[in-house]
Amino acid sequence: PIAMLADVASRLEKAVETARTSGASDGVTAQLELLHQLSGLLSVAGEEQVKAVQGSIEASCLGAALLGPPPAVAQLCANVLITIYRRGARTTLYTTVGQLLSWLSNKVSPASAPAAKLATVHLLGGLCAAHGGAMVSLCLDSITLLTKLTRSAEPSVRPMAWAAFGRACTGSGGVPRAAQDEAVKNL
Repeated sequence: PIAMLADVASRLEKAVETARTSGASDGVTAQLELLHQLSGLLSVAGEEQVKAVQGSIEASCLGAALLGPPPAVAQLCANVLITIYRRGARTTLYTTVGQLLSWLSNKVSPASAPAAKLATVHLLGGLCAAHGGAMVSLCLDSITLLTKLTRSAEPSVRPMAWAAFGRACTGSGGVPRAAQDEAVKNL
């Protein structure tokens, strides 16, 4: 199983790189297929097997998100990241969430294109929903940022920010009163 997992992770990495260099719409079908295979393999892989390919998978999923993929690819990337942090090492979860927060907070970032921002918001909401209890402070930071994004100048970002906000709240274990008040102001 480790050889298959490593092979699929490597093929996904190549598919994302090919899409990055030739155009974001290229290779969506291949990415979907590989992410689906990866999801299945990760669900039965052992902790050490997941850890062996975790760095490559993280880089591929984040790279795919920055390409501004269709929602199905963004959802599969989120599911794969959720699974690797559940079944592998959690230490890079904090770095990944911090990176997503940074990308969404800065006007000049790899996720500044609307489609990339949508995918990044989707990833952030999914990770907070699944692992919010393990990263309470980062989850609350995410909720605060997602609240701000509900007022985004880009209309397409607003509904995704609200959806991600809802998912992040479910994983947070409780939202402080100030964050609740801010969310209500944005309704």
